[in-house]
Amino acid sequence: IIFAHWSATATTPSGRLPASRDRRWGGAGTSTARSGGWPRHVAARPRSVADMRTRLLEKPWADEETVDAVIARLVELNNLNDGKYAEQLVNSKLAEKPLGRTRLKLFLRRKSVPGEQIEAAVETAFADGREAELLNLAIARRTRTRGVPASREEAQKLLQHLMRQGFPYDLAMRKIRELPVRDQLDEESS
Repeated sequence: IIFAHWSATATTPSGRLPASRDRRWGGAGTSTARSGGWPRHVAARPRSVADMRTRLLEKPWADEETVDAVIARLVELNNLNDGKYAEQLVNSKLAEKPLGRTRLKLFLRRKSVPGEQIEAAVETAFADGREAELLNLAIARRTRTRGVPASREEAQKLLQHLMRQGFPYDLAMRKIRELPVRDQLDEESS
């Protein structure tokens, strides 16, 4: 009856428009048509459940009950998966720049990923001893731009840089001592 101006052949037997022409279901001309029926903020990029909840609650039509139902459906369809989201973020960050466990955990916490998924994603990423390899890469990148530390102060700055990148103190210190200038640094301290 709302769509009385449409011809009888344009509606389904129940009197409603077919999904291909109904804007509520992502028909032609809607923002959801390109994303297979989901609103843009669902299909645009992966999100955590908490982030999606926040974004949906910002909408004028949203109330807690509706948002909970939508989130439950998205989780059921595996369109929202905090574990998969955390792994994607970790792999993306590590491909971009060498980081340690601490920095990755902080980054994931800022993205509203739950603690158990953070731990699982970071453990998966560093399961094969990858942290030492990433630390070597971080040292190589830093020494390429600043040069190999020639003094104790420069070695200390390198250590502080590596710790800000999330690498553990003992591993970073061991790698710095393995640098070719180690003998000069030891002579200065005696």
